[in-house]
Amino acid sequence: MSFEPFEARRRLRERLEQALAAAGRPAAAERGRPSTLGQVDLLVARCEVSDRHGTGVLLRRVFGEGREFVTVRSKDFYGGEQEFGAARFKVAHGGAARGTIYANVLSAIGGLEVRRILCVPYDQDEVRTALAAQDLFGAPLCTWVMDDQNIEDQGIPDAPLRELFARSSLRLAISSELQRAYRRKFGVGFGLAPPAVPAVHLQLHPGPPDPARLAARRGLVFGNIWGEAWFEGLLGALDGTGIEVDWHHGGGTPWRVLDPARLARSGITNRAFLPEPELVATLRASPFVLIPSGTFEGDDPHRFIARLSLPSRLAYAAATAGTPVIVLGHPDTAAARFVTRHGLGRVVPYRRAELAAAVEALCTPEAQALHRAAAAAALAPALSARDMEAWLWRSLEAGQPVDDRFATLEQPE
Repeated sequence: MSFEPFEARRRLRERLEQALAAAGRPAAAERGRPSTLGQVDLLVARCEVSDRHGTGVLLRRVFGEGREFVTVRSKDFYGGEQEFGAARFKVAHGGAARGTIYANVLSAIGGLEVRRILCVPYDQDEVRTALAAQDLFGAPLCTWVMDDQNIEDQGIPDAPLRELFARSSLRLAISSELQRAYRRKFGVGFGLAPPAVPAVHLQLHPGPPDPARLAARRGLVFGNIWGEAWFEGLLGALDGTGIEVDWHHGGGTPWRVLDPARLARSGITNRAFLPEPELVATLRASPFVLIPSGTFEGDDPHRFIARLSLPSRLAYAAATAGTPVIVLGHPDTAAARFVTRHGLGRVVPYRRAELAAAVEALCTPEAQALHRAAAAAALAPALSARDMEAWLWRSLEAGQPVDDRFATLEQPE
């Protein structure tokens, strides 16, 4: 009896391979795809694994170059460029029926031996691909939710997501807010796996900021800003305050051409994204970091990110530098709750007077020492990416997190 699932999957693959051959659509191994890789791990994600977006950065921090991975994505946002993984495929299903979805997956990776599956769902295509691959290969499945696409934003309907969670041996969420919301709605266990930071850059013994930057009240914004309302709110809140910030980013605002003159009027100096050692040094030298977030007003298309997702740049700043943080937006965003819960800085609306007051309050020696020490004591060790890959795979094998390494980051029920 124990061989029946394997035999059923083998017969399913054989039938699909025959159908593909009859349709003139050969499976992956027959098309010269890498069928000699041996056992591989399968990553199912929305787009290219790239340092130009937070999900890609986090996956590379945990898995490095991903040499044991084969990746399947449904979208190209960066010209198809990706260095992560031993092989990379693009598979989009559209409105295809389930049988066609299975055939699509088999056509892409049918010549491989998949031992484990990691799904980072954002669109329905990732859910469909992961479920098909799990059926075809019988490999254990881990689902790591990094962005909400069901509660605040209905990008993935309940039924397929419920099936994905039911079929996952391990379910992880990137923030405590996301963990609680999905646990409550779907009635299944979720572990916490936050945006971890390379151990080599952790700041365990924080020092003061650069005296010149502190005296000039010159802060920092780093990372991309994805929301139009957030970007305009940041510009408006800075206008006329005399506060100056450097903005280090990889893509800035891909949906908008940046106007250097407009940035300058708000005291923003546009900078290239720095190599990691230089970025860490700049963070540590800065007296404060600005993190734009949501206001929950009007029709904000990025409400789902603000409500439940923890910005990777916030975790990075806390763990590598302890630089005091000012979150702009509503106090119930995931970013604001994280800052308040761990004593990392201030949360203010997109208003000039409140922002200016927060900057002044954080630029005292006492505030600098207080917030930097809080980050170093509670967050730097907890956000370490050291051995996180091994932790994830051991947790998948066990069907639950194997230890409480992220317990200090969880929000009490």
